[in-house]
Amino acid sequence: MRFENRETTNSNRKNLHVLEVNYNPNTGELASLEVEETSNEGTVTQEGTKLNATNLNNAFEDFNRNKFLHFYFKELYGIVINEDDYTIELNGTTSKTINITYDNISPLYPSLTDTYNPNFNISINTESTPQTIEVTRNNNLNVSDSGRIKISVFVSGSENTKVCELNFKYTYTPSSTNPLD
Repeated sequence: MRFENRETTNSNRKNLHVLEVNYNPNTGELASLEVEETSNEGTVTQEGTKLNATNLNNAFEDFNRNKFLHFYFKELYGIVINEDDYTIELNGTTSKTINITYDNISPLYPSLTDTYNPNFNISINTESTPQTIEVTRNNNLNVSDSGRIKISVFVSGSENTKVCELNFKYTYTPSSTNPLD
């Protein structure tokens, strides 16, 4: 679905029809008006996309969270992450490696400076190409869990200029065959 603006010759023009005039009984001055507003847009040259629940729900179904995040970070910051990697599913002692490349810009530097999640060990390798984020379960986590892992991204390794924050959704399910989880 592609959104289109409504275009008219007089896009914001309205007519106000006075229904009731109320005066202040003590001063005789105008106190309030009750009016009915009608549109006076003129000629409609393009109908545009109606903003309603049906159209918005259809757009979100067509453009799910992971596709949105992939598109958003790639277009705004040149960060390329596989759209499936924005949702992390860990079972038992499995880990998840997320590769990060950059689209026509010099590399940025992911960091955990603003984030702490006691349920996971997160390591970031900015020296490799592609850069990687490794997410593993902390041994203290032995029940099902879900939430978000946020990772800040900086212009340089010094963490002075924050560019954005990557937001990964995770779910963890213990394995029935491993006594450690």
